[in-house]
Amino acid sequence: MLPAHIVWLLERRHPNGILPTEKYFPGIFHAMYWAAGTLATQAEQMPRQWLARVLAVLWMFTVWCSLRFYTAQLTATLTVQQIPGHHHGPDDLQGKKVATTRGSTAAAHLGELRAQVLEVSVIEDAYQALINKDADAVVFRCADPALLRGE
Repeated sequence: MLPAHIVWLLERRHPNGILPTEKYFPGIFHAMYWAAGTLATQAEQMPRQWLARVLAVLWMFTVWCSLRFYTAQLTATLTVQQIPGHHHGPDDLQGKKVATTRGSTAAAHLGELRAQVLEVSVIEDAYQALINKDADAVVFRCADPALLRGE
């Protein structure tokens, strides 16, 4: 809505502008159509006023970035959902043998979750314990204890 209103404001009095009238109605509907068309595909027309053209380029870049970000998020989410695993959250760690670094925040909170904590001096040893099946999971760098508790 904001780009449509700015384009309407800048283009309404331009003699060769993309809006057929200076009036708010129906001019704003033409501007909204332009903004939606630019959002969905590509603008049929570009504004004629120089400041409106700058806005149009910024609007197209913003849309382009937003679509790329959405696509990346969707792809990552769908990929993670396809990865098979036995542990999906902190509650799944209760009673499991979980490797983590000695004296870490994660070690303390894994104990609160009633997990069997296997404390190692370096994280590489935790990963090796997982590979050797000496541990069911690895938790590392739990900066926020609330995250580990699932809050």
